[in-house]
Amino acid sequence: LEAEFLAVGLEPLVARLRAVAPTRAATVDVANPRRVVRALEIAEVAGGDHALPPPRGYDAAVAWLGLTVDPVTHRAWITGRARAQFDAGLVEEARILRARFDPALPAFSAIGYREAWAVLDGQMTRDAAIAEDARRNGAFAKRQRTWFRAEPDIAWLDGTSPTRLDAALGVARTLIGGRA
Repeated sequence: LEAEFLAVGLEPLVARLRAVAPTRAATVDVANPRRVVRALEIAEVAGGDHALPPPRGYDAAVAWLGLTVDPVTHRAWITGRARAQFDAGLVEEARILRARFDPALPAFSAIGYREAWAVLDGQMTRDAAIAEDARRNGAFAKRQRTWFRAEPDIAWLDGTSPTRLDAALGVARTLIGGRA
């Protein structure tokens, strides 16, 4: 489907999605080629709208928990995680994967691969790649915070508190009426 998109453009794929899975087509960002291709893949494998996700809302008691962390601490965690990934062999992993698979695959848009490949290609130092990885992850985390802020049912807990697990269990116990 990605090759077809490159050959004929987005509109024919959107039209096909609307024909085989009209409900799914109404919920997909039809201006986003990756989303259209993925929705069409699912619709064609599942047979139309049959594999639609359940409607928003749950029949079961669900506790949404979010952790808040001050920006300085969060940046330090993100930078530490980026460094740990590189220390654990991200550049070598990226080298092996690039040799075996097409770097244009959607999975390789994950943060870190582009930076590791830049190190392999001599376009970036390891330290610059770690900094860029941390910058991109920080921007991604900011988008997540913005998105989750709109969710009214999230119980926000202090992510640095040593009692955060107890607080999370307290929220869960309250939700299910003290049975836990």
